[in-house]
Amino acid sequence: MRPELQERINPLVVSWGWGEAEFPERHDWQGTRDPAAWLAIPAAIEFQREWGWDEVRTRSHALVERFVAGSGLAPAADGFGQMLAVELPPDTQVEELQRRLFDEHRIEVPCFEHGGRRLLRISVQGYNEEADMEALIGALAAAL
Repeated sequence: MRPELQERINPLVVSWGWGEAEFPERHDWQGTRDPAAWLAIPAAIEFQREWGWDEVRTRSHALVERFVAGSGLAPAADGFGQMLAVELPPDTQVEELQRRLFDEHRIEVPCFEHGGRRLLRISVQGYNEEADMEALIGALAAAL
Protein backbone atom coordinates (compact mmCIF):
# COMPACT_ATOMS: atom_id res chain seq x y z
CA MET A 1 0.00 0.00 0.00
CA ARG A 2 1.36 3.42 -0.92
CA PRO A 3 2.60 5.10 2.27
CA GLU A 4 0.95 8.42 1.46
CA LEU A 5 -2.48 6.73 1.36
CA GLN A 6 -2.18 4.53 4.44
CA GLU A 7 -3.63 7.10 6.85
CA ARG A 8 -6.82 7.23 4.74
CA ILE A 9 -7.54 3.50 5.07
CA ASN A 10 -8.87 2.14 8.34
CA PRO A 11 -9.99 -1.38 9.19
CA LEU A 12 -13.73 -2.03 9.30
CA VAL A 13 -13.41 -3.09 12.93
CA VAL A 14 -10.86 -1.58 15.29
CA SER A 15 -9.36 -3.18 18.37
CA TRP A 16 -7.09 -2.35 21.30
CA GLY A 17 -3.92 -0.43 20.53
CA TRP A 18 -5.35 0.85 17.27
CA GLY A 19 -4.38 4.48 17.83
CA GLU A 20 -0.66 3.79 18.34
CA ALA A 21 -0.26 1.01 15.76
CA GLU A 22 1.42 1.28 12.38
CA PHE A 23 -0.56 0.50 9.21
CA PRO A 24 0.00 -3.31 9.11
CA GLU A 25 -0.78 -3.78 12.80
CA ARG A 26 -3.98 -1.71 12.55
CA HIS A 27 -5.31 -4.33 10.14
CA ASP A 28 -4.11 -7.42 12.07
CA TRP A 29 -6.54 -7.66 14.96
CA GLN A 30 -10.25 -8.18 14.68
CA GLY A 31 -12.04 -6.38 17.52
CA THR A 32 -15.25 -8.36 17.20
CA ARG A 33 -16.01 -11.50 15.30
CA ASP A 34 -18.47 -11.14 12.45
CA PRO A 35 -20.83 -14.16 12.51
CA ALA A 36 -21.97 -13.70 8.88
CA ALA A 37 -19.81 -16.56 7.58
CA TRP A 38 -21.21 -19.01 10.12
CA LEU A 39 -24.76 -17.84 9.52
CA ALA A 40 -24.35 -18.37 5.77
CA ILE A 41 -23.40 -22.06 6.11
CA PRO A 42 -26.97 -23.43 5.74
CA ALA A 43 -27.48 -21.37 2.57
CA ALA A 44 -24.14 -22.56 1.18
CA ILE A 45 -25.05 -26.19 1.85
CA GLU A 46 -28.43 -25.72 0.17
CA PHE A 47 -26.78 -24.02 -2.83
CA GLN A 48 -24.46 -26.99 -3.28
CA ARG A 49 -27.34 -29.44 -2.94
CA GLU A 50 -29.50 -27.51 -5.43
CA TRP A 51 -26.76 -27.28 -8.05
CA GLY A 52 -25.53 -30.89 -7.71
CA TRP A 53 -22.17 -29.94 -6.29
CA ASP A 54 -21.13 -33.55 -5.68
CA GLU A 55 -21.30 -34.10 -9.44
CA VAL A 56 -19.49 -30.80 -10.12
CA ARG A 57 -16.73 -31.81 -7.71
CA THR A 58 -16.44 -35.30 -9.26
CA ARG A 59 -16.26 -33.84 -12.77
CA SER A 60 -13.66 -31.27 -11.67
CA HIS A 61 -11.49 -33.99 -10.13
CA ALA A 62 -11.73 -35.98 -13.37
CA LEU A 63 -10.58 -32.92 -15.32
CA VAL A 64 -7.54 -32.58 -13.05
CA GLU A 65 -6.76 -36.26 -13.61
CA ARG A 66 -7.15 -35.70 -17.36
CA PHE A 67 -4.66 -32.84 -17.19
CA VAL A 68 -2.09 -34.95 -15.33
CA ALA A 69 -2.46 -37.83 -17.77
CA GLY A 70 -2.29 -35.61 -20.85
CA SER A 71 0.44 -33.24 -19.76
CA GLY A 72 2.91 -35.88 -18.59
CA LEU A 73 3.80 -33.59 -15.66
CA ALA A 74 4.09 -35.15 -12.22
CA PRO A 75 1.95 -33.86 -9.35
CA ALA A 76 4.04 -31.97 -6.80
CA ALA A 77 2.35 -33.78 -3.90
CA ASP A 78 0.36 -36.92 -3.24
CA GLY A 79 -3.39 -36.61 -3.60
CA PHE A 80 -5.24 -33.74 -5.13
CA GLY A 81 -8.70 -32.33 -5.59
CA GLN A 82 -9.73 -29.43 -7.79
CA MET A 83 -6.42 -27.63 -7.32
CA LEU A 84 -3.07 -29.15 -8.21
CA ALA A 85 0.54 -28.11 -8.60
CA VAL A 86 2.65 -30.04 -11.09
CA GLU A 87 6.41 -30.07 -11.46
CA LEU A 88 7.78 -28.30 -14.51
CA PRO A 89 11.09 -29.33 -16.11
CA PRO A 90 14.05 -27.99 -14.09
CA ASP A 91 15.21 -25.61 -16.84
CA THR A 92 11.78 -23.95 -17.22
CA GLN A 93 11.77 -20.16 -17.00
CA VAL A 94 8.54 -19.89 -15.01
CA GLU A 95 7.87 -16.19 -15.58
CA GLU A 96 8.40 -16.61 -19.32
CA LEU A 97 6.16 -19.68 -19.42
CA GLN A 98 3.36 -17.90 -17.57
CA ARG A 99 3.66 -14.91 -19.90
CA ARG A 100 3.63 -17.08 -23.04
CA LEU A 101 0.63 -19.11 -21.89
CA PHE A 102 -1.33 -15.90 -21.42
CA ASP A 103 -0.06 -13.89 -24.39
CA GLU A 104 -0.20 -16.70 -26.94
CA HIS A 105 -3.11 -18.79 -25.65
CA ARG A 106 -5.04 -16.56 -23.20
CA ILE A 107 -4.52 -19.18 -20.51
CA GLU A 108 -3.86 -17.80 -17.06
CA VAL A 109 -2.24 -20.21 -14.63
CA PRO A 110 0.36 -19.41 -11.99
CA CYS A 111 3.86 -20.65 -12.76
CA PHE A 112 6.38 -20.12 -9.98
CA GLU A 113 9.40 -21.44 -8.15
CA HIS A 114 9.00 -22.72 -4.60
CA GLY A 115 11.56 -24.58 -2.54
CA GLY A 116 13.82 -24.97 -5.54
CA ARG A 117 11.05 -26.58 -7.61
CA ARG A 118 9.44 -25.05 -10.69
CA LEU A 119 5.68 -25.46 -10.49
CA LEU A 120 2.49 -24.77 -12.40
CA ARG A 121 -0.78 -24.71 -10.47
CA ILE A 122 -4.16 -25.37 -11.98
CA SER A 123 -7.50 -24.81 -10.31
CA VAL A 124 -10.48 -26.50 -11.92
CA GLN A 125 -13.93 -25.14 -11.17
CA GLY A 126 -17.50 -25.97 -12.15
CA TYR A 127 -17.29 -23.84 -15.30
CA ASN A 128 -14.22 -25.63 -16.71
CA GLU A 129 -14.65 -28.19 -19.47
CA GLU A 130 -12.62 -30.92 -21.16
CA ALA A 131 -11.75 -28.42 -23.91
CA ASP A 132 -10.06 -26.20 -21.29
CA MET A 133 -7.79 -29.05 -20.24
CA GLU A 134 -7.01 -29.91 -23.86
CA ALA A 135 -6.14 -26.27 -24.56
CA LEU A 136 -3.80 -26.14 -21.56
CA ILE A 137 -2.16 -29.46 -22.43
CA GLY A 138 -1.60 -28.29 -26.02
CA ALA A 139 -0.30 -24.89 -24.96
CA LEU A 140 2.16 -26.50 -22.53
CA ALA A 141 3.36 -28.93 -25.18
CA ALA A 142 4.07 -25.99 -27.49
CA ALA A 143 5.73 -23.86 -24.79
CA LEU A 144 7.90 -26.45 -23.06
